[in-house]
Amino acid sequence: MTTTPAPTDDRAGPVLVVDDDVEIRSCLRLVLETEGYAVLEAADGTQALDTLTHAPLPCVILLDLMMPVMSGWEFLDALRESQKLAGIPVVVVSAYPPPQGVPSLKKPLDLDGLLGVVSEHCSKSHGPTA
Repeated sequence: MTTTPAPTDDRAGPVLVVDDDVEIRSCLRLVLETEGYAVLEAADGTQALDTLTHAPLPCVILLDLMMPVMSGWEFLDALRESQKLAGIPVVVVSAYPPPQGVPSLKKPLDLDGLLGVVSEHCSKSHGPTA
């Protein structure tokens, strides 16, 4: 898990990036930090759940589906079962089709689309409630 300072403008952040591919996580982190977002990272669903219990709640979770230990599908099930975490917006970022009703961005990513989705969820007026 990696954390960065809070954003310096009006964005609520942080954004939680959950992906087992370290290069994808690093690239997403770089892009998001360049835009002023704070970023949390997790390599699988288990690490993501642990992050959610020890860090500020994110304004959005960017979630890969195919991961070891706990897949994105299993993570979504666990998230939905938690009264505290169920309201956090999730956007699936995967080459695989997302579960029905879950917004998604298909890999390889269109960065403008990614930033648009993150901005939609992470402005102060749309930030999470703890």
